[in-house]
Amino acid sequence: MIEHIVSNGTILAIHIRPEPGPEGIRFFTPDDSALQCGEIIRPAGFVIPSHAHAPLERRVSVTQEVLVFHRGRVCADFFDEDGAKVCSREMLPGDVLCLVSGGHGFTMLEAAHIFEVKQGPYLGEHEKRRFEPAEGEGEGG
Repeated sequence: MIEHIVSNGTILAIHIRPEPGPEGIRFFTPDDSALQCGEIIRPAGFVIPSHAHAPLERRVSVTQEVLVFHRGRVCADFFDEDGAKVCSREMLPGDVLCLVSGGHGFTMLEAAHIFEVKQGPYLGEHEKRRFEPAEGEGEGG
């Protein structure tokens, strides 16, 4: 299952449950996303030719993240660009979350192990704009 979490026509996040799609390569993020997120499904014996990516200067003005939930249950809260809460979703082991825009917050419903990927370098806490907690934030669902 793939769910696009959207506010006012803007993708905030893409929630991917561990249900593989058809064989091939498919990307979940739009082509213009600063971080491309997709999946590759191929049979045993399939060969992806060895390669390297040619140097290409890219200008990135947003930080996007990918979270892979390995263990536990986590409530993810999603916010629009103004900091208004849009919705919450429960993340389970095997889920992948592509955070594209807006804001987010997390409450561990159980002890959790989450793998995170985002652009670097990390320059410190001043990169983040904090939101006031919304009523009911972290309740799940």
